[in-house]
Amino acid sequence: MEEHIYVFGGEERFWLGPEGGQFALYFKPGDKFEFSNWKTPSVIDNEAYRLVERTMASASFEHRARLVNYSGTVFEIGIKRTVKLLDKVLVENILNEEFAEGVLFMKGDGIYRSKIGINALRSLGVAGSYDAKDRVLTVVTYNVQDAPNGYVNSMWEHQKEPYSGDVINAYNDGAPSPGKKPMGPFYEIESSSPAAALTPGELMQHVQRTIHLHGTEEELNPTALRLLGVSFEEIKAGLED
Repeated sequence: MEEHIYVFGGEERFWLGPEGGQFALYFKPGDKFEFSNWKTPSVIDNEAYRLVERTMASASFEHRARLVNYSGTVFEIGIKRTVKLLDKVLVENILNEEFAEGVLFMKGDGIYRSKIGINALRSLGVAGSYDAKDRVLTVVTYNVQDAPNGYVNSMWEHQKEPYSGDVINAYNDGAPSPGKKPMGPFYEIESSSPAAALTPGELMQHVQRTIHLHGTEEELNPTALRLLGVSFEEIKAGLED
């Protein structure tokens, strides 16, 4: 799969969009929107970033890149990425936030290739994952912000609505076609910033927080109910075959 992407383990991965459509960054101009033509830009796949600052709890990196999209538009971009460990107070503040009811289930088994997205009008700013075997509750949140230009649409097709994309997605890796090997297998929870219609020198900041909680179901159940609106029994029942 290295001709398409270097799949490696890790807590977080930086991504750019859209993947498909007339503004795609993962297909060359004129290519058909097929997996054989899909390739991750090297700037987010295998290029080294310059370390500019580090502490015991964080590291900041910078990089510059040139990208050409499916329509032939050239982008000169600067990237600054900071990864840091969350302190106990911040984690407690995040977990004490309240959210309305409503839940969508997806089983992350790494077998069937699929993706479920939620648009900004339906998203509550949080997504979760539960590993019943190892008793790990994962909570992902992002900074909700205005999106005057919408969100990019990553569907692999020529799009009628290229700025009607999703703000949060769950991706389940699997074989791209019958008889082919999967890229992982793995699954992801990802959040997206608004479409960045930036002028030269203008900045946009997107913040995603990933929290892993390990404990008994009795200990973790109140957090699942408060943040995700469902208990572990409901989660397990919703994912039964």
